[in-house]
Amino acid sequence: MSLEFELKFVSSAHRVPALRSYLRQVLRADRDHPAARVETIYFDTAGFDSLSEKVNSDYLKTKFRLRWYVDLETGEHSRVFAEIKRRVGSRRRKQRLETEWSGLDLSRQPLEHEGLRRRVAELALRGLELPCQLYPMLHLRYRRERFVDAFTRQRISLDSEISLRRVHRGFLPAVPALPLPQALVEVKGAQRSLPLSLRMLPELGCRRGSFSKYGVCIGRAKAPEA
Repeated sequence: MSLEFELKFVSSAHRVPALRSYLRQVLRADRDHPAARVETIYFDTAGFDSLSEKVNSDYLKTKFRLRWYVDLETGEHSRVFAEIKRRVGSRRRKQRLETEWSGLDLSRQPLEHEGLRRRVAELALRGLELPCQLYPMLHLRYRRERFVDAFTRQRISLDSEISLRRVHRGFLPAVPALPLPQALVEVKGAQRSLPLSLRMLPELGCRRGSFSKYGVCIGRAKAPEA
């Protein structure tokens, strides 16, 4: 897959109703990808190399995760997708592989279970370019609503209700009970700039910046009282 640009805009969670209303007015709903709950297990090395790349603003960054989706109406879990996301400066490339695993089954398997690591190791045999010695560090959940800009074809998502569900107890001490106070608007596509349809985002309390759900949740898991 060719590299594409990704822009991020962070907002307070309490602004989500106004943001949702605005995005529905100026964008087209992505009919191929209806709103869903996203479940993600993030992997990292024992030394948190992926997290360090983000914290240090490395030009090259790599992130591996397992992801599945839950229908908001039926509660049905999809199959699990294995994804490697690589960033080169402000552009990104994602390699994605659908597995035969059930998201519901994966949601019930402890992150400390070695069977989960063995499953991931087998993905290399299917052509997935995996970093070495990865551990499932945390399980993250959020609601995602997707849109498309009619003119630029850029894809826009609104992520809200971001919460940390589980952590690997061998590396992280605790799971904070409350969801994150932030929401996120992401803009992805071939263009480097924001589409004109979204020019009002700053006035709705969104600020452009770097934001990593994984990084923020790691920070909260290490210091749950913060």
